[in-house]
Amino acid sequence: MPRSLERALLKPHSDTLFRRMTSAAMLRSASVLIRKHPRAAAHVVGAGLLQASRVGLTEAKDAVIDTAKAGVHALVTKG
Repeated sequence: MPRSLERALLKPHSDTLFRRMTSAAMLRSASVLIRKHPRAAAHVVGAGLLQASRVGLTEAKDAVIDTAKAGVHALVTKG
């Protein structure tokens, strides 16, 4: 991984020695996973995207339902 990218990823976690060490270890393990096991890394990314899309769709559905309930409530109280 290029040093400039590594520094940019680690900068937000540079306040304590423990956070720097933990972040560096996670970054190193992610880069090894991507480099040596690209198919497994692709599966991990795919699973993350699937979960994110499920959460996003659930939140959107809840927002639409809440808006519809508010609209029905407004119509009932006006009439």
